[in-house]
Amino acid sequence: MKKGLLSILAGALLVVGCQNYDDQFTDLENQITALTTTVAGLTQVQSDLQSLSATVASLQSSLSSQIDTALADGLADIDAAVEELNAAAEDAASAEDVANIQAGVDANAEDLEELLNASAVFTGDVTINSVATLDIFHGMDDAIAIVNGNVDINATADMDAVKLQETIDNILTTVKDFSYVATTSSVPAMTFNNLTGTATLTLKQAGGYIAQGLVSAQNIYLYDDYKSKVDKIDFRALTSVQKFYTDTTANTIAFSKATELHLTELVRYPPLNLTVEVDEGAAFPNKLDDVDADGDQKDITLDITGPASLTFTNILDGTIKVKDVATVTVNGFKGHVEILEGVETYTSDKAVTLDIDSSDDLETLTVAGALDPDTATDLSGPAISFVDNNSITTITLSGKVGAVDLQGNGNLDT
Repeated sequence: MKKGLLSILAGALLVVGCQNYDDQFTDLENQITALTTTVAGLTQVQSDLQSLSATVASLQSSLSSQIDTALADGLADIDAAVEELNAAAEDAASAEDVANIQAGVDANAEDLEELLNASAVFTGDVTINSVATLDIFHGMDDAIAIVNGNVDINATADMDAVKLQETIDNILTTVKDFSYVATTSSVPAMTFNNLTGTATLTLKQAGGYIAQGLVSAQNIYLYDDYKSKVDKIDFRALTSVQKFYTDTTANTIAFSKATELHLTELVRYPPLNLTVEVDEGAAFPNKLDDVDADGDQKDITLDITGPASLTFTNILDGTIKVKDVATVTVNGFKGHVEILEGVETYTSDKAVTLDIDSSDDLETLTVAGALDPDTATDLSGPAISFVDNNSITTITLSGKVGAVDLQGNGNLDT
């Protein structure tokens, strides 16, 4: 796909000869504008494809023996069509190609809608906002396993907590949005472990956000109205998400009392910009990588506060900032690293640029310096400057290292 799009620009650049320069530049400008439009359109198509694919996968994972085989067969057909559209997106080289792929996405989305309407699924919205409506949907049992619509739950203190949890457990997939809002802090915290997929997920309650079975969602909103009660955030099965929000702040998961944050299977975070803040010493299992939708490397920005430890071995470039993380290991990384207070041990086998001016608590530093491959003028490697820092005790340097200043460190003995 990239080669095809770039060929348009390359062809424009080769148009030289007797034409007037103004005409040449006007023509080039028009072609670049068309290229930009094509790229933007393809990005939207890829996003729509990912959403459609995630919805189908979630529906397939929710199928049980009570669901008719026609639905399973129809989902398999749409899944195959999505694979073909993904392959076409890889080779797209023009706006016409993109438009044809988008038409295919829209057609399959319509097919999915018709399939669900004709199948043994609940069509319409599930709205629970009173004891009476809770009783109605609780009585449906697994008839609401797949909801071809929205789920909107406003939990009140007078609702039966056992019925409420059982009703939530019955919902496996929503084609549209899933919203659970506890209206007061006295509503017991619910779990959402049976939900495998939804469009937008919105959660607000006085307790942890636990959705251990969730595989895909477009957007995830975690509200911080009762943030002192949010002790765990668990999306351990999540593999596909477009964007996280804390309240309305995008690309952020910030709950300073959370002792666990599970992003165990999440490799790709499309915005490539994520801020994480959890309780100091928290568990943070993750597989975050710096890859885009095509699996290509793209610089990532990570700002992480609180976990007990961090180890990154697969991220190649970008910016990593860490604070209140006792032990940090960053290997194979050619980007910028900033170490702030609360980091006690830092290890890197490939340090290119390193900011340790505010690393007041650093005790052990092990660094193999390297030249910055993105900067032709870098002939020395990173400078290492520790001045008047009484926390540092051990420094081990190797590789390409620039200027070293270790004055006034009263406890430095190795």
